[in-house]
Amino acid sequence: MFGMEDLTEPQEMQEKATISYFMLSLMQIADQAKIIHWQTGLDTEHRHFGMFYEGFIDQMDTLVEAIAGKYGSQHLKFGEAAVMIYDYEMAMPVFFDLVNDALRGTFRQIFDKDDDSELYNLVDEILDLSNKTQYLLQQK
Repeated sequence: MFGMEDLTEPQEMQEKATISYFMLSLMQIADQAKIIHWQTGLDTEHRHFGMFYEGFIDQMDTLVEAIAGKYGSQHLKFGEAAVMIYDYEMAMPVFFDLVNDALRGTFRQIFDKDDDSELYNLVDEILDLSNKTQYLLQQK
């Protein structure tokens, strides 16, 4: 993910992704979607990133609360952190890669498909939203 390597200071290398790191990556996606929504000069992108942002916020909240309910809210703590957000020109070409990295990469490093199937179902809903948004953006 772009910018996630600068999340905390001092920077510590972790061999395994953590729930709090995953949660911050979701926050980055939400914030970056809103920036793209605000900065685009295209009505289609403005509308569809607005739709993505609204849907993503609700689905992210459901997912994080499900994780906290299953594993405990102590895993949501991250100390002091900053999420890197980029202007439209830098973010737009790689935005959906960021989504995929978080939901297909980081999430799968942390959670087991058999033990956490209910969480995988929630992630699949977010991926559906991402796929739908990408399709709608092609319909310019």
